[in-house]
Amino acid sequence: MKFSRMCSDLSCDDTIEPLDACSSNALIINDEHLVQICKKSEKSGEPAAALLGRLLILPKLYHLPSKLSTPAVEALLEFLQWHTAVMVTHVLVPVLQYCPETGEQHRDVVAHLVSECSYGYVTQMLSAIAMRVSIRDDDVQIFQLLCDHADQQSTATHKAALAFLKKTADKYKTYVKFGQCLLFVVKKMGQYIEDHESLQLIVNNHSSSLKKAIEVQMKKAKKSR
Repeated sequence: MKFSRMCSDLSCDDTIEPLDACSSNALIINDEHLVQICKKSEKSGEPAAALLGRLLILPKLYHLPSKLSTPAVEALLEFLQWHTAVMVTHVLVPVLQYCPETGEQHRDVVAHLVSECSYGYVTQMLSAIAMRVSIRDDDVQIFQLLCDHADQQSTATHKAALAFLKKTADKYKTYVKFGQCLLFVVKKMGQYIEDHESLQLIVNNHSSSLKKAIEVQMKKAKKSR
């Protein structure tokens, strides 16, 4: 299908919900069309860009079966630069919150895009992943990526990070990669997090090989409060 025909077939309803946009009837474009869409959106206004993001780019990433091609990733980076709010709010946030089967391919997309996002947008993504109904192994690694690029002294960041840790702590209490996330949060944010009791409880219940290192950092965080 030609790009112009594909775009003309889009619904003009800009109130469509993310899960409706990603239904089994969604149009799933290939990488070549994704590149065309992103490049042709440079001069688009925000309403048009939001429609493209919600109805074409979001379903593409939501149902992504494998890593994107390099040209597709580069095109997404361009779209992000031109329409940052659209890319984060209408694409990345819904993917992180609702996609039932996140995998390495989603982690790869986040890894390429997150460094181009402001602190505020990274916090939005942290909040989204913390609201997931079901947490998968790759979500833990995506969480780590987001924490690396977040404003580590922001109250909003602390709330989102702690919400994710609370939700995943029991399931991943022996998981080293979760331990790495917990260690990072305690080391970088521990002294600033207001709900210190909840953080301490998560640390106490953790039992991976990183437990001692986490406890050491927790003691340092307490002294620095």
